[in-house]
Amino acid sequence: MGPCASYTCEFGGLCVERSGKAVCECPVCPAEFDPACGSDGISYGNECKLRLEACQHTRKIDVLYKGLCNGCENKKCDHYAICESDGSGTAKCVCPETTSRRDTRINESSAPPLDPIRIVKLQQSFPPLTTPTLSSFHTPSLSTVPMTVKTGDIVG
Repeated sequence: MGPCASYTCEFGGLCVERSGKAVCECPVCPAEFDPACGSDGISYGNECKLRLEACQHTRKIDVLYKGLCNGCENKKCDHYAICESDGSGTAKCVCPETTSRRDTRINESSAPPLDPIRIVKLQQSFPPLTTPTLSSFHTPSLSTVPMTVKTGDIVG
């Protein structure tokens, strides 16, 4: 067992033994075209070239999937918009298709999921509304209102 048996290289580096010691080196990659989409949203010629990029720039890049990136990997869409790609790496956020006015039902797959824990917390935070009655209002009588009388004041 050599020194690389228990040594792990970061950022896609490969462990090689040099003078009995474990050393990390960046990979030498084949020219084969087997594209991989990286977590940085960049398409690489193959997984080895993705690891080479990560190693040379000492940063973490994961393989999101095999194939070319479509542009939606790092695109964040607001307000329930969805990312759409033109297939050449250009992505844009678009509103989801709407239903007709006659059919206003929400498609369960497009509705955001309800969080039951949050619903319960909201119910606990806001007690049910009740109609106030006359007895629920407190009007202090004059005798219960504290008064300060100073010397020289006229009390009558």
